[in-house]
Amino acid sequence: MDSLLDLHAFTCISEAQSLSGAAVVMGVTPSAVSKRLTRLEKRLGVQLVHRTTRQFRLTEDGRVFFERCKDILGKLRDAEREVVRGRDEVHGTVRIASTPELVCRVLVPALPKLLADWPELEVELRASEVAINPLTERIDVALFYGQPIEVSLRQRLVTTSRFAMFASPRYLSAHGTPRSPKELSGHVGLMPAEPAPPFEWDFGPAMRDVATPTKRLFANSTVALMEMAEFGLGIARLPVLFAQPVVRAGRLVPLLAEMCDGELSLYARYPPADATSPRVRAIIDWMSEALATR
Repeated sequence: MDSLLDLHAFTCISEAQSLSGAAVVMGVTPSAVSKRLTRLEKRLGVQLVHRTTRQFRLTEDGRVFFERCKDILGKLRDAEREVVRGRDEVHGTVRIASTPELVCRVLVPALPKLLADWPELEVELRASEVAINPLTERIDVALFYGQPIEVSLRQRLVTTSRFAMFASPRYLSAHGTPRSPKELSGHVGLMPAEPAPPFEWDFGPAMRDVATPTKRLFANSTVALMEMAEFGLGIARLPVLFAQPVVRAGRLVPLLAEMCDGELSLYARYPPADATSPRVRAIIDWMSEALATR
C-alpha cells in the first residue's frame, strides 16, 4: 500500500510541478510529499526530479517513470470503478455450467430474455455430465442436481421435478401402452448406463422387482435416452421437467407418472464471495424463471 501511495505522490508532484501543489491535491503537508518522493527515489536508485529553489522538473528517468505510473494508476482506478459497478449493476461476463440437457434444452432457449433484460451482460455456457465446482473451475453459477461435494459452496434450490416413463406414439402404437409397472416386462427399456439415484428405474418398494423390460439400449445421458425414446426405440424414465416440451410437441407420451418414485432437485451453486453479487442473483432468478415455464 505504501508503494502505491508513493507512486500516487510522485504522479501528483509531476502533474502539479511542485511539492506544495501535490500536497494540496493529496491533502497532506509538503514535507510528507517530499518524504514519499525521497523514499521512492531511494528504492529505485535513480533521481526522478531536479529540484532547486527556483526550478522543478522531471529527469529523463522521471519522465519515463511518470508515463508508466499514469498508466498503472489509471488502470487501478478503472479496476476500482469496475468492481464498484459490479457491486451495483448486472454487466460483464458470467460463466454458467450445467448438464448438457439443461444447457441445450432449458438455458439456451431462455437466453434471448436474459440478454434483453441485461444488455451489458456476456454469457459463457459450459456443459458437463459431471458436476462442476465453481470454486475451482472459474464458474459463477453451476446448475446441477443433488447435494454438492464442496460444503463451502452456497446453493439455492431452483426447482424440483418428478419422474415418469415416456415413449413415442409410434412405439406405443406398435407395442401397446403399459398401464402398470408389471406390464413393462413386455417392452424395451432404455436404461441409464450407470443407474444411480434419482435416475434408476424405481416404482417404490412394493414394485421394485416387477419392472423387468428387455434391456438392450443404455446411455449415460438423459438427452440420449430422450432421443432414443423419440425415435421409437423403447421406453425411458425421464424427469418430467426435461420431457415436457417434447410431450407438448407430440413426440413423446408420459406413462405411469403417478407410480414412478424419486424426485430430481436442481440447485444453483456459487462461491460464497458472490452471494451478494447482482449478476449472480440475476442469473439464478433467470434460471428459476426458465425452469418454471417448462
